[in-house]
Amino acid sequence: MKSGSQFKREIIDISISAIQEGNIGIRKFFENGSLGELAESIAKMGMIYPLVVCPNKGGDKYSLVIGSRRLKAAEKAGLKKV
Repeated sequence: MKSGSQFKREIIDISISAIQEGNIGIRKFFENGSLGELAESIAKMGMIYPLVVCPNKGGDKYSLVIGSRRLKAAEKAGLKKV
C-alpha cells in the first residue's frame, strides 16, 4: 500500500461529464425523495463535502471513488462542475 505522501491531493473543479462511475462501492439504487432533498440543498448551498475521484490513465476522465449519491444529486440540481 502506498503511503499518503505518494498520492496527489488537491481540490479542483471537474466537469460532471468527465466523471465515470468506479467499480468500488458505487450505489446502484437511490431513494428519489432523499435524492431530491439533497439536490435542493446542493442547488442552494453548494456541495459541502467534495467527491473523491482518481484520474484515469489518459488523464481526461476520472473514476468516482466516493460520492455517488452526491454526484447524482449535483446532476439533478443542474450543476455542470463539481
